[in-house]
Amino acid sequence: MTDTEPAFRAARLVMAKPSAARNAVVSARMAHALLAVLDAEVDECETDLEALAPLESLMPTQWAMATGRVLGLLAHAVGQKRRAWNHFEQALAFCRASGFKPELAWTCHDYAAALVDLGTRDDRVKAAALLDEGEQIAAALGLEPLRKRISAFRERYRLRLARNPAG
Repeated sequence: MTDTEPAFRAARLVMAKPSAARNAVVSARMAHALLAVLDAEVDECETDLEALAPLESLMPTQWAMATGRVLGLLAHAVGQKRRAWNHFEQALAFCRASGFKPELAWTCHDYAAALVDLGTRDDRVKAAALLDEGEQIAAALGLEPLRKRISAFRERYRLRLARNPAG
């Protein structure tokens, strides 16, 4: 049993309960999806990706996370890079339109990670710009854990984020 197994079980119980309120089921599915990403459970990620796809334009208030960002994380975890990037783009647009800056900053971070992991040199340039945007928002809002995470990410992927020409 992993450390996340009790949380997985709890989420599955809610999702399987016929009388559960829809909001509770969506919350449980979001939790399940994040746990699946955390544990790199590819089959679970694929299941959650399909289950949450119709809800992309939602942002469950109790999560304060754009469903599009979670879908991007799921698609990235299963190696569907174009689909992941499309979901991240949707999440960016949603957050920018709604003015929800904390989620926008986190989406910038997660999208940049996907671009660096699976992208080309041009994608890495875009990743660097997203990290800049996320860091500016994090600094303005005092999101210190995110600022530290972005800083560590930049340090770890410094060479991949460099804007030098190929060759």
